[in-house]
Amino acid sequence: MTAIAAAAIAASVATACRPDRSDHASGTGPTGAAASIAPPDATEDSGDAVTPGEVEARRASPVMRAPAIAFAAVTRESVVASSAVGFADESRKIAATPDTVFHAASIGKLVVATCVMQLVEDGKLDLDGDVSAHVGFPVRHPRFPRERISLRMLLTHRASIHDVVDDLRAASADLPLGGFAKRYLARESAFSTARPGTANEYSNVGVALAAFAVERTSGESFARFSARRVFEPLRMKSTAWSATASTSPAIPYALREGRQVALRQPSHAVYPAADLYSSARDLALFARAILGGGELAGIRILNAERVRAMLRADADGGPPDQALGWQLRTVGGARVAGHEGEDDGASTALFLDLAAGTGAVVLTNSDAFGSGDTPRAAAIQTLLADLLAVVARRP
Repeated sequence: MTAIAAAAIAASVATACRPDRSDHASGTGPTGAAASIAPPDATEDSGDAVTPGEVEARRASPVMRAPAIAFAAVTRESVVASSAVGFADESRKIAATPDTVFHAASIGKLVVATCVMQLVEDGKLDLDGDVSAHVGFPVRHPRFPRERISLRMLLTHRASIHDVVDDLRAASADLPLGGFAKRYLARESAFSTARPGTANEYSNVGVALAAFAVERTSGESFARFSARRVFEPLRMKSTAWSATASTSPAIPYALREGRQVALRQPSHAVYPAADLYSSARDLALFARAILGGGELAGIRILNAERVRAMLRADADGGPPDQALGWQLRTVGGARVAGHEGEDDGASTALFLDLAAGTGAVVLTNSDAFGSGDTPRAAAIQTLLADLLAVVARRP
């Protein structure tokens, strides 16, 4: 979950999609044997036809040095391009497809924001009230105990909650979400020096606390609530919050001394902020629903007014590049909203061009974003821009 270096992203698109490497906690370490790098021509089928987007993905693959890349490019109405190159499991030569499940990492923050807005729409959560009332324990900055912390602050990373990377590495999803958050926030080291609401500091713990507010308010686990209110209505059949044998997720890899090394699948106590597992095909459905103002194929998960509010930068002194859980960036000259994800063995992105009504998803089982290698990270953002261009060129 470490963040992308800004210089790596700026090298390929107009602006960065992550401010610095302190944005995320880190995942687990390597366990597997070294594997060779997947060839760029390994695709989901053996036919000669090249689908839209594959040319761009094949061009990105050797620069990105990702064992597999799955992608989708969408409009509100349809999926324009959906395919994959490379291997989900290099040792067994299992080719990736658009239905391969990848660790999508922080793309999950978009789901957290959507679920929060669903309960705001239901009248059960207040974006600007004291989040303590929603989570059942006091959430106070020890230096500013009279200052309330709100859900809006949590989702815009302005709550002054600090990610202690070693603690997030050590705490797995076996820990109850609320119990972990309560213990974590009881320490002074969990907070930055800034007054809540005055400074931007990316925080996985803050987003996980927002997810716990959903959990406690709804009376069911966040995993179950998000499945019932988002994944199941949109028929995102391969999407979950952990890796399971039934989903056969892509093996995560890190490039070490020129060789791909297999890693463990991650597990974090802040799982709603970090551990989304999904496929390009499933995330294309979510992207289309948001582009459709919260509706897909007659199924509505959120009303259009709440979608607009979720995707709008906070006008009250908030950062111009951050909406409620959604990052606002410029990619390939277009203003987009979305999120990228990063963990050991995962570099992903989902962004929507709201004005054009288009979007793109890129999933890889690669450490490109966390590698410190500018061209590798830049290749993902270039591919994202290329996929948006593929949609723009559609007949």
